[in-house]
Amino acid sequence: MEAKEHILINGVSYISARRAAREYGYTPDYVGQLVRSGKIKGHTFSRTLYVSEKTIAVYAERAKEERETRAKERKMEFKSGRKVPI
Repeated sequence: MEAKEHILINGVSYISARRAAREYGYTPDYVGQLVRSGKIKGHTFSRTLYVSEKTIAVYAERAKEERETRAKERKMEFKSGRKVPI
């Protein structure tokens, strides 16, 4: 039996970890790691992991903003000639 890619639980929309990985550019294993670490909400049904659409979207947006901020900081450090700590 093939797993559904979208389910509703108590009015909250959940998508499969596979679909979330595809839509947000992560691997299914990484999505599972995010759930296990409590960074996003998820539930397992019939051996399929489902994640909250809202929490994965918020996580992905924050991660993108952090990457952009770090990139800008590194660019400024490079232009100023300061040493960048590793």
